[in-house]
Amino acid sequence: MTDAVRAEIQAFYDRYIAAWNARDFGAMADFHTEPALFMHSEKSFNLPDRAAKIAMLEDLFARLIDEGFSHSVYDTLTVRPSGEGMAIADARNIRRLRSDGSSIEVVDAHYVLRKEGGSWRFIVTVICSPGWRKQRQPTLYVA
Repeated sequence: MTDAVRAEIQAFYDRYIAAWNARDFGAMADFHTEPALFMHSEKSFNLPDRAAKIAMLEDLFARLIDEGFSHSVYDTLTVRPSGEGMAIADARNIRRLRSDGSSIEVVDAHYVLRKEGGSWRFIVTVICSPGWRKQRQPTLYVA
């Protein structure tokens, strides 16, 4: 079961990157639950519906296109099933590139996914600094 889940989510993520590179905002929005939560170091977005997700993506892409965005690639995707119909995934070294191959930015992404109606969806997307998993931080346990 675990290998099947990993393969499903890898295929799901590859389709998501293809939609991203095609700038298909509607398709990208459909990869996320409603509501969906996006977080990065500067801001968090609680996006209640498809229209809000599309608007956020359009704003993001306007900035990227101003910087010469062509496409995105990533190095690895690690998937950990975390319960029936739930999984955690980490994409490492997502590079947003210009057509000449130079980098606009490099990020890691941490995702929480849920299977809904037979399809995987992102519930939470957290954009992280590259290599964040390697940083040694004290572990905090809350009782």
